[in-house]
Amino acid sequence: MVWSTKEEFIKYFNETYFKLVRKFEPPTQYSAWGAEALLVLLYGISKSGSTDPAQIRATLSKAHFMTFFGEFKMDNATGLNAAHQMIVVQVQKGKGVVVWPPEAAESNLIYPHPGWSAIENGILCGS
Repeated sequence: MVWSTKEEFIKYFNETYFKLVRKFEPPTQYSAWGAEALLVLLYGISKSGSTDPAQIRATLSKAHFMTFFGEFKMDNATGLNAAHQMIVVQVQKGKGVVVWPPEAAESNLIYPHPGWSAIENGILCGS
C-alpha cells in the first residue's frame, strides 16, 4: 500500500490500527515517520532488487522522490533524509492546519495573532 496523500495515510492507519487493537487512535507524527521509513525501505528494496543493505543504500543514495510525508533525498555522508522540511501547524477555527512549507500548506498563516483576550472572547484565529 502506497499513500499519495495525508488523507490516504490517515484512512489506512485508522483501518489497520482498529483491526489490531479494536479502538481508534489518531495517527501521530511518529506514526507518519515510521510509515515513511517503511516506504523508503520498500522503495530501496524494489529499485535495487535486493535486500542487501549496501545495495539498498546505494540505490537510495541516488533517489529523490516525494512521499505523503514530504520529500526524500538521502545525504550520502550521513544516510539521513536531507530534503525533508519540517511543517508548521497553526490552529485555525479550532483545527490544526499546515501553513508551511508552501507546497504542503492547507491554509495561509494568520499573523498577527489576535491575542489571548480576543480568543477568550470567542474570536478564534482565522474566524
